Amino acid sequence: MRETVPEHAPEIWRTACLQMAWRARGGVVVYPALVGFLGLGSDLSRRAPTLFAALLASVTLIAAVRQILIRRFDPIFDRWPRLWETGFFGGL
Repeated sequence: MRETVPEHAPEIWRTACLQMAWRARGGVVVYPALVGFLGLGSDLSRRAPTLFAALLASVTLIAAVRQILIRRFDPIFDRWPRLWETGFFGGL
């Protein structure tokens, strides 16, 4: 018979999410810059400018939402932990 994994305490999950959020701050700047750099370097901006602009805009928007979720962790996570988790992990 297989053992069940015990549920982790909400405080442990909150602390883990806070640590993941603070470690993800660098990606907020790096990911849009990386998409822009690779898009320009691969000539995507010249071959498919609309696709490149849409991709860059969507990555920048996701990064901005993640930045808001990181900066406002306490008020958002305390009220709506599921919403915070969905927004943060969905932006990966």
